[in-house]
Amino acid sequence: MTKVLISDQEPAPLQSSHWNAEQVESKWTEFWFSRDLFNLWVKSERPNYSIALPPPNITGNLHMGHALNGTLQDVLIRLKRMQGFNVLWQPGTDHAGISAQMVVEKKLRLQHQEETKKKPQEERKPFSRQAIGRENFINKVKEWREENGNQIMHQYKKLGVSFNWDRVAYTMDEDYVKAIYRAFVTLYKEGQIYRGKRITNWCPRCLTSLSDLEVEHKEEKGKLYHIRYKVVGSDKDQIVIATTRPESIFGDVAIAVNPTDTRYKHLVGKKVRVPLNNIEIEIIEDHYVDKDFGTGALKITPAHDANDYEVGQRHNLPQTCVIDDHGKLIACGEVPEKYQGKDRFAVREAVVEELKTLDLLDKEEDYVHGVGQCERCATVIEPYLSEQWYLSMQELARPAIACVEEGKVKFIPERYESTYLDWMKNIRDWNISRQLWWGHRIPIWTCNSCQKEDAHEIPPIKCPSCSSTDLKQDEDVLDTWFSSALWPFATLGWPDETTLELKHFYPTTLLSTAREIINLWVARMIFMSQKFMKTVPFKYVLIHPVVQTEDGKRMSKSKGNAVDPLDMISKYGADANRFLFISMGVKGDQDVRFREERLEEYKRFVNKLFNVGKFVVSQLENYEFGPLDPEQMTLADKWIISKYESLLDKLDAGFANYDFDNVARDLYDFVWDQFCDWYVEIAKVQLQDKNESGQTKHILYSIFEGLMRAMHPIMPFFTEEMWSHLPKRETLADLDSIMFAPYPHGNPTYINKKAEEEMNYFIKVVRSVRNIKQTFDVPVNVPAEVVINSTNKAEHEILLANKANLVRLAKTNENPLPEYNARHVVPEGKVAHEIFGDTRINVMLDSLIDVSKTKEKILARKSAKIKELERIKNLLSSKGFLDKAPVDQIEKQKQQATEIENQIASFDAQLNILES
Repeated sequence: MTKVLISDQEPAPLQSSHWNAEQVESKWTEFWFSRDLFNLWVKSERPNYSIALPPPNITGNLHMGHALNGTLQDVLIRLKRMQGFNVLWQPGTDHAGISAQMVVEKKLRLQHQEETKKKPQEERKPFSRQAIGRENFINKVKEWREENGNQIMHQYKKLGVSFNWDRVAYTMDEDYVKAIYRAFVTLYKEGQIYRGKRITNWCPRCLTSLSDLEVEHKEEKGKLYHIRYKVVGSDKDQIVIATTRPESIFGDVAIAVNPTDTRYKHLVGKKVRVPLNNIEIEIIEDHYVDKDFGTGALKITPAHDANDYEVGQRHNLPQTCVIDDHGKLIACGEVPEKYQGKDRFAVREAVVEELKTLDLLDKEEDYVHGVGQCERCATVIEPYLSEQWYLSMQELARPAIACVEEGKVKFIPERYESTYLDWMKNIRDWNISRQLWWGHRIPIWTCNSCQKEDAHEIPPIKCPSCSSTDLKQDEDVLDTWFSSALWPFATLGWPDETTLELKHFYPTTLLSTAREIINLWVARMIFMSQKFMKTVPFKYVLIHPVVQTEDGKRMSKSKGNAVDPLDMISKYGADANRFLFISMGVKGDQDVRFREERLEEYKRFVNKLFNVGKFVVSQLENYEFGPLDPEQMTLADKWIISKYESLLDKLDAGFANYDFDNVARDLYDFVWDQFCDWYVEIAKVQLQDKNESGQTKHILYSIFEGLMRAMHPIMPFFTEEMWSHLPKRETLADLDSIMFAPYPHGNPTYINKKAEEEMNYFIKVVRSVRNIKQTFDVPVNVPAEVVINSTNKAEHEILLANKANLVRLAKTNENPLPEYNARHVVPEGKVAHEIFGDTRINVMLDSLIDVSKTKEKILARKSAKIKELERIKNLLSSKGFLDKAPVDQIEKQKQQATEIENQIASFDAQLNILES
């Protein structure tokens, strides 16, 4: 059930002249958490809404992606909470197998180095994880996690997220581990998990296999080496192969050519000698070979290349391994002794030099190619033949493909559906084992007595076959993504299928995540959920954009160009940051450039609303609630209520369609352009009239209070603070927080298109007067002699009924409106005017400006602009500039020229007025 509390905290007076984000955020964070307001409360009669937070790594800190995604999810959760849903936002962290092990190893290595310095030279030994021992090392990781692993969750609080903080999960929790082992053992006993020896992506630094999705491919400048292999039994015949990895030639077991390549038909079946070790290998045919790459002949090294491995399987070739798990050449018969134990890249250089000396290097050429790197440590991946545990994907993929094709899971934006389906339809068996110590150890035990192997959810005490107690558990741990794939249901209590959370909140409603883990995580959650829950894990997958640097590059801490969201929150406030994230949207450009000036803009937006809020609150002392009287409403009253009700309809549509950018834009425009800039200023006039003040207070209160509820999902701190200062209707009086107040919805009976049209006309008139003043450098607040008349009687009546507002807002003389005249009034003297429709606005300049000096200023500005225009035109006529400058720079200069031409035309128009 929703928790309702009576506040024991009297709101402090609004004394500050500006919004103090840091003070208010600290105040309300403490308030929310001290009262457990984010805990899970369920009422059975209410609809349910749930989101599972993508679990951040325990090694991580809050970055822009986390902040953006956390904001999007929190907006939806707060919205649904206010709309009367039971909401569950399941938070938690991932144990981060490789990352956490690397962090702790680095820490221990540094400690070891410091300790070693104090020892005699003969007692110094290099750091070794093995010397520490597995159990001790795991304890070290656990200690590190206790000290540092929850840092990112604490950082999330700065953003104001409303997780169900009483339910923070962790993939190493006892209950979660039970779920992992239930899934593994089930799949193993069904025959879908098996052990196989094949080529894997191997990191010589992390000493573990990696999936294809954990390898980053980066374009690098390298060399393509053309090496001569001499044909056995011939003094002249040779075949040249092209390779980027000459260090692997010692593992060559064949040379392959395409069966359709006539250049090599006469050599097929013959043997060649591998350079530097003189081992004889056969020339074979295989359609895999690309005739147009290199020389059209390939060295086949099945133990060190995934494609070569497949060729080797087809031809039953041996698998000669010559590079070990540390990336060093192995001491074996195929590797010359001088290269044994040497690093692969050092051997590459040495081999090339020896090939040159022996005249076996035909040529080398520059070559740009994608080089696989470990995404954790950036070490170049080594294709490595090793034994791993695999999950068969054939049966699991079919229902996972069908549920998306049938629309049971929908991607937003829709285009990412193809990303998912393309991968799933070509999916290979999943290597789920990792050669680490930190993680979920694979629950396979082998009996050393009878060699019986089996999987167990609970560690066995004795062998079920021979009762021997001499059992050994598999050394490997599970891929971290295996445990994460169970996240949507394991966090809700599975394999106990009777839990309240699983009953109410599964499947979850929505997943919000990044595009780069659609295949790493989203796909795996879908097929695991289909397998164990017999349904989808979520109905919608929201793919949020990537926040780039201002110049369009990917943010990276290692490159030093990452923007820290905590710094931005400290500088501009959480609410301004959240508004920025929402304004980015999700359906448009998925690469959004971060511009700090936009945060400055939204900080001003919050401060503007704060000052208006102070004004509204100041008018509500001893405020008594009463009904609005439509008959007593002014045009401004009818207009602002109509715009407000229309806004609420737009917000409903925007949220329903996940058009967050529209929501942000609609709120910004209404708050700044309509409510603050127009209605509040008009209200100040109306409040001076006793006949209108009561009604005006009702409208100020109703709209500002409603705005606070409407904006709460996006700006929780600001709205909570301002709402605490407002009087409450009886239905809201007992609520401890605005987060439990109902979200406002539009009332179509208050939408008044006629009032909107009339008010738009009034605003246009005021803006016209202001624009004329601005044109002639007259400050807006300086009163001006103005004559306004419309030949349209209805328009004249609108202006007449709102004369007090016109005089105040346009800063005119007390009577700018002559009696109705069917013809335009043209005053004498220097008059600047604007005509639109049936209305003519006249502003007398004689009393406002010194005509002579103003002409001089305008002529000086015009002259400067003419010179600037000549410079740009000369630049655009320069062949050197047009040939060398980027297209966007040329376009920018053209746009600037157009703008200057318009400015010159404007100066001419002003001079015409002054000279008339």
